[in-house]
Amino acid sequence: TTDLSGKVLAANDYEFSKEFIDLYASERQKKKNAKREAGGKAGIPDVKLLNFTINSDGSSTFVGEQSWFAKEQYGMSQETVFHFAHAIVTRIAGDGTLLWHAKIPKDQAGIRGKGSMSIKYMPSESSDYILFLDNNKNADIDFDTPPAKHKDGMGGILTAVKVNNTSGKTERHTVLDPKNVRGVELFQFKPYRIFNVASNSFVLEAYLKGKHDGIIKLEIK
Repeated sequence: TTDLSGKVLAANDYEFSKEFIDLYASERQKKKNAKREAGGKAGIPDVKLLNFTINSDGSSTFVGEQSWFAKEQYGMSQETVFHFAHAIVTRIAGDGTLLWHAKIPKDQAGIRGKGSMSIKYMPSESSDYILFLDNNKNADIDFDTPPAKHKDGMGGILTAVKVNNTSGKTERHTVLDPKNVRGVELFQFKPYRIFNVASNSFVLEAYLKGKHDGIIKLEIK
């Protein structure tokens, strides 16, 4: 478990400031961010809204993700490469006050469309969860380090980031390795095949070979 909170808790102090925009960015990306800001294009580029929820206390939660595609070198050839990068979670009070926001670091790329990339968002009463496949090198990532790239179809570790609904505090949990779940390898594993069944409890569906599908239950404490 890695605590990813720290700077993400100060949303009401700096909102979408340069400090927040530059979290987990490389030096090259920080220079691009500064150039965008100087040109009047402030903010985080390529963010798409994935989920909008009105909560029981009147607040609203917005979940977005950076995603884009481009023609570029991939392996030995030029391909249309699909990118799914940082997720952004923001909570706004009923009166419009910004309560907090958090950036979930990741860097996914592949040539099969969405494939096994992007995230699964699951709200619950006290904390929300962002689940996705990631490079295990990011287990102990810090704020000044860009995440190691995860290539679609090249394995990856199922990661869950728990976001406290009150404070915005985040925790990163390494859940499982799809190649070895108690000695069994999971195939065709994709985040959208994860379902919330109770608070902190999830089930996931995956192909187990031999024309068999399997259901695995997960509990995050």
